[in-house]
Amino acid sequence: MTASIKTFPPQFFDEIAEMLRSLDGKSFSGLIEMKGQLPPAYRMSYRDREKGYMLVYGGANFFAPLVEQHLAENLRISHALYDISRMRPVAELLRPRA
Repeated sequence: MTASIKTFPPQFFDEIAEMLRSLDGKSFSGLIEMKGQLPPAYRMSYRDREKGYMLVYGGANFFAPLVEQHLAENLRISHALYDISRMRPVAELLRPRA
């Protein structure tokens, strides 16, 4: 199971909550928690204290197999970009080599 923390300006809390209620479940598994202020444990800098946040399932599901198959230990999607044309399907990685 993967989860993602997304931050946003707190003045948009009501708008974002409404958008989340209107999403279908195909690409968004569900909201775990949403608040108008980022808790101290999640803050990376002093600027983060003024941000709202939501914790959602499915924030990085396309990359979850990298962690689940122990191909990546600490995956930070927002800190790196992956060239998808260089990636292979997970099933191809799991096939026994001849």
